[in-house]
Amino acid sequence: MYTKHRPSSWHTFWSIVRAYERRNDLVRLTCWAQRKRLPGPLRCYQNRLVDEEARLFRHQLQRPDAALVARCVYHLERFFVPRSRRHRRGAAARYSSHGQGARRD
Repeated sequence: MYTKHRPSSWHTFWSIVRAYERRNDLVRLTCWAQRKRLPGPLRCYQNRLVDEEARLFRHQLQRPDAALVARCVYHLERFFVPRSRRHRRGAAARYSSHGQGARRD
């Protein structure tokens, strides 16, 4: 008999933290594409940002306790380990629809 596999709480927690990190990256990339006036990448980043927001909203509905703790951990991590202001070359490849780093969760 087939049973649906449910990820562990630990896995869910870290996937939410990483979703917050992806959202932050996409916000930065969206601002960069707007500043550079690049309509194609801008549209791609905006679409992926909407997908990431939907994923976070779904996590908040399904596991509100894990989502709250993950958000706090994410903000603490950003406070103690600040991100650089500049993206390294090729950092956007993971969000490219045709790049090697394209990922779907």
